[in-house]
Amino acid sequence: MEELIKNEFGMSKGVKISFAAGLTIFFFISIFVYYSLYNNIEEIVTAQTINSITNISELNVDAVSRAIANRKTLLEAFAINLERKQSKDYDAILREMETYRTTYDFYSMGILDEDMIFSLTTGEKIDVSELVQFQNAWRNEFYISDSYMPADGGEKRVNLFSYPVRYGNECQYRVIATYLSKNLTERMNIRVVNGKGYYYILDTDGDVAIYPRYYKDENYLGLMEYVNDTPEIIPDETGNRYFQYNGENYYAHFEQLDINDWYLMTCVKETDMFADADKITYGVFVGMGLLWLMIVGAMFFVLMLVYQFQKKMQRAVFYDSFLKIGNGEMLSVFFQKIPKEKFPKMAFTIFDIDKFKEFNYVHGEETGDNLLKYIVHVFRDELPDDYLFRYRADNFVVLIVCEDKTEFIQKMEKVLQRFSDDIDAGLIQSFDISAGVRRMRDGDSLQRIMSDALLAKGTIKGIQVQQYAFYDENFRAKKMNFMEMESDFSRALKNKEFHVYYQPKFDMETGKIVGAEALARWIKCDGTIVYPGEFIPCFEASRQIIMLDEAMLEAVCRQMKEMEADGLNVKKVSVNLSRVHLKHSGILQKIERIVTESGVNPGMISFEITESALYEDSIPLRHIVDFLHRLGCKVDMDDYGIGVSGPNALASNQFDVIKLDKSFIDGIGNRRIESVIRSTIFLSKDLGIDILAEGVEEKYQADSLLKWGCTLAQGYYYSPPVPEEQYREMLKKES
Repeated sequence: MEELIKNEFGMSKGVKISFAAGLTIFFFISIFVYYSLYNNIEEIVTAQTINSITNISELNVDAVSRAIANRKTLLEAFAINLERKQSKDYDAILREMETYRTTYDFYSMGILDEDMIFSLTTGEKIDVSELVQFQNAWRNEFYISDSYMPADGGEKRVNLFSYPVRYGNECQYRVIATYLSKNLTERMNIRVVNGKGYYYILDTDGDVAIYPRYYKDENYLGLMEYVNDTPEIIPDETGNRYFQYNGENYYAHFEQLDINDWYLMTCVKETDMFADADKITYGVFVGMGLLWLMIVGAMFFVLMLVYQFQKKMQRAVFYDSFLKIGNGEMLSVFFQKIPKEKFPKMAFTIFDIDKFKEFNYVHGEETGDNLLKYIVHVFRDELPDDYLFRYRADNFVVLIVCEDKTEFIQKMEKVLQRFSDDIDAGLIQSFDISAGVRRMRDGDSLQRIMSDALLAKGTIKGIQVQQYAFYDENFRAKKMNFMEMESDFSRALKNKEFHVYYQPKFDMETGKIVGAEALARWIKCDGTIVYPGEFIPCFEASRQIIMLDEAMLEAVCRQMKEMEADGLNVKKVSVNLSRVHLKHSGILQKIERIVTESGVNPGMISFEITESALYEDSIPLRHIVDFLHRLGCKVDMDDYGIGVSGPNALASNQFDVIKLDKSFIDGIGNRRIESVIRSTIFLSKDLGIDILAEGVEEKYQADSLLKWGCTLAQGYYYSPPVPEEQYREMLKKES
């Protein structure tokens, strides 16, 4: 890396000798060095600017695509709902559509029939047979039009969305919705280069497909008109173009949207792109002009000052002054200079120190600084041929040269083993790192590689048993799905989309219900079901699970009181507490408030705590269990057998019930597993703890458990989780 910066910015030895030879030679060498620096600086600034424009364009394409996809999903959901109803009462449909329109901020909505009559929710009926937007809407499955002026006039511009409504295979009519064009582009980043530049969403003819919020700008309109008159500017696929307009050179980057063959064109003047380069080169030129005016005796002194200044600037821009290694700027330059053939032989690894702020707080900032220096020292010792950068704060990037995954693991384990040995020897305070690894491929941008590595790192952050993870293509899709669910959570909670389902618990000897486990189910307003395996991990990661746990507890308490008021023989209900909630301050006070205010007998509420919480030091489990018992509630150990707890855990925590995990029940028939089950049943009885089998699905399982002395069970053999109404009916039948 030292050689890279010297080659890009340093003065050669020949230049210094030429300066000493005389004023004439100095003049020519000065011109040569000036243009050399100018070209290098311009090249780097150009590459970085184009890279920035490309990254912003990709983000803007994602923003517009998501906005259009969201509108499409909403329209599709409404159309599917109409197909399910198969109603031909257009007035009722239009009334429902008007509510939908205002809820989701559509500009207008209506029905287009086969006679090309457009019936709007406002009551208007318009013959649109001559309008190309509606003609295209009728011919296509899903259709979005270019921006156009709506029929009500004004200066608004809208895009038309269309989706068919079929009864069987026959299209009855189409749901039409218009949406303000400026709202489709409101999430786009318009600050291209120092706040200058424009973007256009164009069709293949160069016409504007979606008008942004600043379309009245004169420069914008002029450029738009020029592009429309010069369609050859638009490439056949994603790419770059240079063109002239009004005597100015322009750079344009095109990204395909995969929507109607539209393009996103990001356009910037070259003068704006190179503004910073001009300032730098102007300073260099002035400095050389002053040197030319100095006497020969002072020339070498000034040359030395320039050289030292240049070296200092290199250090300031490209090096971390504290750790004496390359920084993020150096990483960017270095990445661009890596030969293509070396890309597949490098693994991009980004890592940070777990809980570094807490480390500084406990051990002091000086110790934290020494830890950063120590990490650099270890990497230099153990991986001298690889490339380490300090990206920011306690975040490091290392480009590890390796032929395959096996060699990477060998190198990484070598570093981690050095950390472990030095910690055991007392040379450094204990710490952990979390790293994400992404194999580099030719053509990948630095931004994309880093984003993927960060995604990989996020999957293990805080998991002490794993210190690095390799990127998988599924991470990005999962991340996008998590983000959508996180953003939907507040709305779903407000709209009461989370429902309590009850899975009854049975006495296998009598066949009677002895209780139930309350389970959260997410059923969206449009009927879409989001399964617990999808939303529970998402809400745990975002900590929204805390609000969901509390909402479920409140719902259970309310429903139990309603069942009691209806004269039902209410059974004890168990409610799950997530590990995230157990770590949350104030959890016990909130539980006490909810149970007390509801008026439910605390003895009828049981809280299920997963076995894995036993070995998390951050959870004050014994204190929580004791508090719940003082409140009058019961406490169950859930998923017993999947973790590392043993008899000591049962003896040291006063659980009322242990729930034998389904994995044991599925293993009935295996002699070793059956031996463990019998031992666990014996141990629980000896400790005075009830035992319940989870996931009983077959008669032979129930018979075996009864034979061994386990009388309580839940599972599909007896009943799946059921809605509240169905659970009420089950209690009525028993009564």
